[in-house]
Amino acid sequence: MAEHFTIPTDAALNISGVPKVQETDPVIADHINGYFQQFLENDQALKNMIALCAVAKELAKVATSGSYNDLKDQPTIPAGAAADFNVANNDTTTEQGYVADARIVKTHGDEIDTLREKEFLDKHELRNQTVNIVENPDGSKTVTTTMSDATVVENIVTTASNVTTITKTVTPNDGNYRYVKTTKITPTSTGTKVVESYVKEAKE
Repeated sequence: MAEHFTIPTDAALNISGVPKVQETDPVIADHINGYFQQFLENDQALKNMIALCAVAKELAKVATSGSYNDLKDQPTIPAGAAADFNVANNDTTTEQGYVADARIVKTHGDEIDTLREKEFLDKHELRNQTVNIVENPDGSKTVTTTMSDATVVENIVTTASNVTTITKTVTPNDGNYRYVKTTKITPTSTGTKVVESYVKEAKE
C-alpha cells in the first residue's frame, strides 16, 4: 500500500505542525490517525521534546519572573522630581510641575544673544544709518535718522531767550506705536536746566 503521509524527521520539533490526516477511505484514515495518536502519546517522544527545551538555569531570571527588576543592563532613569514633570513649549506657563522644552529655551537664548549684540553695537555706536539735517526757514533744524529698525525725526527749536526745545519722534518699522520724546533746555543764572519727558502714541 502506498504511503499517504511522511513522518517528521524530528518529532519533538514538528509535533505541533502535524495535521490530522483526512482520507476518503475511513478505514485508512482511522489507521493513519491512530498511528499519529500513538506517536504523540509515546513517552519517549515527550522525553525527546523536553530534552530539546532550554534548561531553566540557562535562562535569564527575567524570562521566568517577568519582573523588570530581574532585567540586566537596565537603562538609567533620571532620579528627582524633573523625571515626573510635564513639558511646556511656551513662555506663559506658571503652573508648578512643568519644565521648559528645549525649543523655547533656544528661542529665548537667541533673543538674549541678539540683545547682547545690540547693546555692544550701541555702546560703540556701530550701526547702519543715514542722517539728513535740514535748516528750516524759521531757524529751526530737522534731523532725520533712518535706521534698519526705525526712523527718528528730531525738531530743534531755539527761542530768542535761548530756550531750546528738541522734539524727538521714534517710529519703529514694526508695530502700531511711536514714541515722542521732548527735551527742554533752559539757561539759568547758575547753569542749564534740562527737562525730558516722553509719550507713547499710536501711529498716524
